[in-house]
Amino acid sequence: MLEYLLELNKPVLIGDYTTRRNLDILNELSSIDTLKKLDVSVWRWRDNDEINYGDFNYLAQNYKEFCDRSPNANIKQSYFSELDIDDPLFDFERGRYWVWWASRESVTPLHKDPFNNFVLQIRGTKLWNLYSLDYNSDFYEKNDNNFEFSRDTANLGVSPTCRFVTKPNELLFVPSNWSHEVYCIDDDTLSLNCFLN
Repeated sequence: MLEYLLELNKPVLIGDYTTRRNLDILNELSSIDTLKKLDVSVWRWRDNDEINYGDFNYLAQNYKEFCDRSPNANIKQSYFSELDIDDPLFDFERGRYWVWWASRESVTPLHKDPFNNFVLQIRGTKLWNLYSLDYNSDFYEKNDNNFEFSRDTANLGVSPTCRFVTKPNELLFVPSNWSHEVYCIDDDTLSLNCFLN
């Protein structure tokens, strides 16, 4: 099914994606106590004893600023097999896996990623506004495949190509270079994503 989505190259939301057991394992994996025991390659919070939620209620000026404000961890693909998670999402050896935390009213500003993106919602709810490739020349100073934030789009009068609300155990596929902005609706929001080249 996931390979089909890659071929489809359109955003898709899948409900009841994985088993309750897998979701419970991922929920535990994503806790700070568990992550601190793993060889996580990137930490992005300022105090390793507590998670400082992201504050995106402003437009980050550059990628470094986004990283400094974004609490997440990069997880190695091998951990999923060690945890006995039987799901094709975690079999991609070329995948880059990230755990993301956010609090209510946090906003990830409009941007695009150069990778295909599978996002599994584990806790809480998020609203996603997605924009097709047709809008990239309007949104960005330069239209290349680098991670970049958009210019101020408030005056462009553009409506999202599609909009999704992700709830626990729903999987959202965002094709590469589709622009998106994300709004956290609940506190204690947690998702895990896989970037694929």
